[in-house]
Amino acid sequence: DLAQVWMQENQTAGRIVLDRWIATAASSGIGQLMKFARTLQTHREGILNWYDHPISTGPLEGTNNKIKLLQRQAYGYRDLPFFKLKLLALHHTPQHSKPCKRAKAPSIPTSHPTNWRL
Repeated sequence: DLAQVWMQENQTAGRIVLDRWIATAASSGIGQLMKFARTLQTHREGILNWYDHPISTGPLEGTNNKIKLLQRQAYGYRDLPFFKLKLLALHHTPQHSKPCKRAKAPSIPTSHPTNWRL
């Protein structure tokens, strides 16, 4: 199981698990699995750097998804400054800093865009 790479106590143990997985996949005879093994081998050191810097792009991906959702909901916004305020409001959650009183963005309307009062 490839997920075992990130469940090891240290980078050395992770390296052993990753190398075994790559060797098994490379000798599997399954074309796509062999190609994936080559890709993992190419990025091996970067993968193992997780042990030195255990960070994830998950929060960034979540923010990107929120922005895409806001773009879809933005149909009918009258101006770019309002859209920018909505983007800034995405980050004003309990785990982030509180919004500035001057820059408070209105909530996203749930009714049809023709009923919005901007």
